[in-house]
Amino acid sequence: MQRTVRMAAVALNATAAEIRNEEDVLLASYGELPTGYKRWALYVSEVRVRGRRVAMLRIFDRSYRVWSQAEQDLLDDFAALVSEDLEADDSETAKDAYRSLETRRLGILVNSLHEAVLLVDASRSIRYVNDAFCQMMGIKTPAAALIGKNYTGAAEEAMEDYVDSEKYLHAVERILVERRPALRHILRRVDDRWLERDYRPIFHHGQYEGHLWVYRDVTARECARLELEFLGERDELTGILNRRGFCRMAEVRARDAARYGRHLTIVAADLDQLRGINRRLGREAGDQALIEFAELATEVARGSDLVARIGGDEFAMLLFGCDEQSASVFIERLQERLARTHYAKGRIFGISASLGCATTVPQGQPVLDDLLEAADQEMHAQKGQRRPVSV
Repeated sequence: MQRTVRMAAVALNATAAEIRNEEDVLLASYGELPTGYKRWALYVSEVRVRGRRVAMLRIFDRSYRVWSQAEQDLLDDFAALVSEDLEADDSETAKDAYRSLETRRLGILVNSLHEAVLLVDASRSIRYVNDAFCQMMGIKTPAAALIGKNYTGAAEEAMEDYVDSEKYLHAVERILVERRPALRHILRRVDDRWLERDYRPIFHHGQYEGHLWVYRDVTARECARLELEFLGERDELTGILNRRGFCRMAEVRARDAARYGRHLTIVAADLDQLRGINRRLGREAGDQALIEFAELATEVARGSDLVARIGGDEFAMLLFGCDEQSASVFIERLQERLARTHYAKGRIFGISASLGCATTVPQGQPVLDDLLEAADQEMHAQKGQRRPVSV
């Protein structure tokens, strides 16, 4: 639609001879020949209005696209504007009319964007909002009804729509006070959508005039990113955490333990006789032993615990809020479940593992590497005391 009006403007301010060629019109409009220009059918004729030579241009869209009512109204206003310009004695009237038309054209252009746009003045009153903003934010009232409303109040009303709403509102206030561009802020809504927000302050001759917010729905992108992160932190064989995922999530648990004064225990595990299983029964049987151990450990663990495969036949489990006594109960239950695999009917091999644990006191944030090392040493000590297990 914008191209249509620009081409018409060039045509009406030139003579028929100057725009007789279709490519000349397009080149004059854009400075270069746009791709796909042949969709337009242009017909040029020359007429006289009050003694002035005017080139009239009729434009047909070969794609047969149905123009919206807003586009039709804009063309009607443009025609009226040309007529007013030919008849007006006062050039300022024509300039004001052109300025008004440009404002309307800008409004139609912004309203056609997929991005949500919000313009707020220095007093924090909403001056412009497009339809995409209302759709993206789930606002049922028309965009025009938001004009003049206080932005701070609107932000407070919307805070419940976001995960960690207090953080959302605090970030909005901080951005408004600092008046510095803030780009690509990721916001998560309670309806499981992800938005990307850009903020830019508006200054005119050094004077603060307001600010512009632009939102984009990036749910598909964020879901893809999270899925890649999930896959990157998972063991391909067993489906539980790998070393990378375990270390990242363990750091979070360690901070929580320090904040709330809770114990933290790491249990290290190493499967016994896995090489024997691989040698006598094949690698598929060895893989099955790893998978079964991961499943049993996950069943015994709680939802707040972490279970990971950190090496070939090495596993680590982080027990949040467990002291030494609770950790011992966990180890006993896991050993009981493993022992049953030796007596299950139809099985050709059993699973056993050496386990060791290390527990922190709830004082300060624990050093995970030291904790894992201590659990690993305890596990190897237990492994040295165990009798070889036949397959």
